[in-house]
Order: sequence, then C-alpha cells, then structure tokens
Amino acid sequence: NLSHVGLDLGTAILFGFFLGLPVAAVGLMIAFYLNHRHDIPVREAMGADKTELEAIVERHESELPGLLASILPIVMPIGLMTNLSLSEFAKRMEPAMMSAGVIILITSAGGAFGKMLARTGIGESLDSLMGDGQFGAASYILIAWALTALMKVAQGSGTVAMITGSGMMAAILTSDTISFHPIYLFAAIGFGSHFLPWMNDSGFWVVCKMSGFTEKETLRIWTPLLTLLSIVGLIEILILSAIFPFHG
Repeated sequence: NLSHVGLDLGTAILFGFFLGLPVAAVGLMIAFYLNHRHDIPVREAMGADKTELEAIVERHESELPGLLASILPIVMPIGLMTNLSLSEFAKRMEPAMMSAGVIILITSAGGAFGKMLARTGIGESLDSLMGDGQFGAASYILIAWALTALMKVAQGSGTVAMITGSGMMAAILTSDTISFHPIYLFAAIGFGSHFLPWMNDSGFWVVCKMSGFTEKETLRIWTPLLTLLSIVGLIEILILSAIFPFHG
C-alpha cells in the first residue's frame, strides 16, 4: 500500500529487520524484569500437563526438536487435507472463510475510507497544517502509528490494523508530501499494530492458553509488554527520522 510513496519490498524487509533489533533487545529486558517481578508457577497448558512441562524446561537445548520436527505437526494436516474431495475440503474450510470474510470486510472498509479521505483533499490540508521540517515529519509518523493502534484496539487483529492503517495513509500521502523515507511510516504502522493487545486479540488467547496463564496474568504481563514495545518502537523511529531522514 505504501509502494507509491517510494517503498519497495526489499527495503521494507531489510530496514524493518534492523529497526526491530533495538526494540527486540528492549523487549527481552522487559521480559526479564516481568519474570522476576511476577512469581508464576508452571501450570498445565493446552496439550501438556505440569509434569511434562517441567521436564521440557529442564531439558538441554540440544535435546529439543529441530525446526523440521517442530513444524511437521502444522504442515502434515495441510498436506492430508489435499487428499479430500472438493466438497469435503470446502466444508472444512467454511468456518475459516467466514472469519476471513469479516477481516476482508473491515480491510475493504478501511481502504474505502482512505479513498474517501483522499477525495476530500485532507492530504493537502494536513500538509499545509503541519508544514515542512521535522514537526511535519513527526506528525505524519504519529498519525500512522495512532491510526493503526486505534484499529488494533478496536477490532483486535494486528494484520487488519496494519492493512487498514497503511491503506488510509497511502490514500492521503504522496512521495512529495513526506520529507523522510517511507520506511519510517512502514515501521510506525508495524509498531502501532502491537499496541494494547487484550481479549479481542486472537494472539492474546494463544499466549494465555498455551502458556498456562490466567486471563488476569496475561493482561498484567503480555499486554504491558507489547504496549511498551509499541511505544519504544515509535520513539525509535521518531528519533531516527529526525537524525537520518534519508529523503531522496
């Protein structure tokens, strides 16, 4: 969605990786802090009882399964499904397609809303309101982050939030509008999609059920962790865009 402002896939992958490294390091430190602050015992989790989990924790890394063995339980069912008849395959795919339909609807609405904003001339209005220089650059980054964060909190899916946020920003921006490299907008949208995960987020329940946390513990640990990472990422790109705008 941001390709028309000069962002290509290779640049997004390469610089996105390096922009994520400092945030990952901060996240690791926060995780260590939360681990020492919250005394949570090992509990039964989905697919494993307490004894099995304790045995896994005590095992050396060299004894743990490799990458292929780890992904085999995921890949094998997909392979087996290809042997089904077309009608049976469609029947099993129906619940997933119903969920996907809601995501497509939200994404399409976000894109349509972005196009509507473009028709109103809000991009030119924002450009004249914010002006040139670093104040304008920071404002666009904050808007991209805030729009994505708002969508994330409202409907739970980080993917839908990113697609919607990038669609709305792409509709109101051009390569001449921004005075910095669009990788910073890309990163702002990505970091915004991690803001405040809670009970409408499927990832919240994956962490909750697979780790053996209670809902309250997940809200006290997982939600603050990702929210802090989202804010740290925003601060990082605000600083880097001011020092290294990389505007061609």
